[in-house]
Amino acid sequence: MSEATVESVLTVFRRLPVREQAQLLEILAHELKREKPRENGQVSPPVVEKDRSREEKWLADHSREYTNQWVALEGDQLIAHSFNAAEVFAAVKSLGVERPLFVRVEDPDAPPFAGF
Repeated sequence: MSEATVESVLTVFRRLPVREQAQLLEILAHELKREKPRENGQVSPPVVEKDRSREEKWLADHSREYTNQWVALEGDQLIAHSFNAAEVFAAVKSLGVERPLFVRVEDPDAPPFAGF
């Protein structure tokens, strides 16, 4: 069995229908995110995707209170909020919370694509 090279893989890729090319690109992008090499050449463990349903419920329940602000959430707990994103990031860092949800709360009553 011959070894694959970048050139041989690219040749096969170019022969694929556009739809299959797009599918392959998505798979490769997922693989790259999952297995990022560290500086020492080792592969870092995959990051487990967090269930964000409690954060989504909190946003649905409280979005009007924090419209146009940046919020950091961990589950159904508000960790920090401000109109200044840097302040929210700094507050979360000082508290040592890992992987909170950062989001700018949009006005739930605003029409979609306002300002475009």
